[in-house]
Amino acid sequence: MVHCAMLMNLMYNMAVIDIEATLEKVCWKVLHDRSVHKQKRKYRAHALNIVGEVFQSFGGTRDAGIKEFKNKMDMMQGGPPTDTAYETEEFENLKEIPVGSFVKTCSLKTSTMNDKLAIVMGAFDPGTGRYPCRLEEDGQVIALKPENLKKIVVKK
Repeated sequence: MVHCAMLMNLMYNMAVIDIEATLEKVCWKVLHDRSVHKQKRKYRAHALNIVGEVFQSFGGTRDAGIKEFKNKMDMMQGGPPTDTAYETEEFENLKEIPVGSFVKTCSLKTSTMNDKLAIVMGAFDPGTGRYPCRLEEDGQVIALKPENLKKIVVKK
């Protein structure tokens, strides 16, 4: 079990390093491209700042990232949990659902969106009153009210 945790840590760190290196190259190219006028590079810098703020608003902690990574790896090995593999329960505090929590959608107006598995991707947004969640089925990110989320509890 210790080796599995070490391997998961290593894989997560490698993914983070790869993403950071790629972003650094892209930003350097966008901001230092001499084939465009200086004013256009300033506009690009402003746009990068906006994109960075959006990404940070959906970001989580390192532990939440590793937890999501582990959930993805588990699902790749055996698919989504079967109905006998987990139960759902209410969250104790709807305004403090941890980032990286595995959840099930419920009580949505669009009935086809009910009973979908998802991962909470960011902190509660008081402005919208919702959590950003990524659906396991297709990777779509949607904002959901806390009362539309049930905690997944794996049966032992």
